[in-house]
Amino acid sequence: MAVLAKKDPSPTYVETVEEIMKIYRSLPPRPLIEEVEAAISVVKTVNAEQQMKLEQISSQLAPQDVPPELFSVLQQIRKTMVVFQSHEQSKEALHLVELDKMFQTFDELIQRTSELVSGDTQMEKQIDLGKAEEPKADGLKDLVRSSSTKATIFSSGEGDTEKLSLIKVAAIIENSAKSGAGVLDLRGKLMDKIEWLPVSLGKLLDVTELYLSDNQIMALPSTIGRLKALTKLDVEITASF
Repeated sequence: MAVLAKKDPSPTYVETVEEIMKIYRSLPPRPLIEEVEAAISVVKTVNAEQQMKLEQISSQLAPQDVPPELFSVLQQIRKTMVVFQSHEQSKEALHLVELDKMFQTFDELIQRTSELVSGDTQMEKQIDLGKAEEPKADGLKDLVRSSSTKATIFSSGEGDTEKLSLIKVAAIIENSAKSGAGVLDLRGKLMDKIEWLPVSLGKLLDVTELYLSDNQIMALPSTIGRLKALTKLDVEITASF
């Protein structure tokens, strides 16, 4: 019985696969897992903060000498400012989350391509060679420092004037939680507009010393209660007026 030889893929078939892989290879490095987790934590924190502030504004009563209509306008403008500030604080994090979703879509499409060319050795080899560049783990190298004993995360030193955004703070928390950091030192390191810390602070199960003073923090997340190893907490809470 004669065996039929398998036909080689047509030029247009090959070109189609090559274009798919060319587009996939052109993608920039995808965000680190720690960065995405930090971004998700920031979004959750900002949303919770926004909801609480909006409820506080809604519960306010108009002074006797201010017309209700005028006071209503004041409340609306206060609420709009809260939403605006929340958007500003979370836009970088939202961008990262959406970016990661897009990369997941690309991954799914490449997986479908691989399944469609299954059995074609030449094409399968091309798919294997076309994997996107893996993100490098040094994305947070400037934010993490280690000692010979327990890891120490971001010890602020003289001459270091960098101020951290909310998403960078969240990234440090994620990284220190994974590294088992014993000390987290953020004294005077947060941007002035940061009044709240990410709920992911509760992941720092190995932290024994936490330094947060010289910032504009108004409250700590309830998740800080999970830090059972914590023996020293240095923080100044800024009153809200």
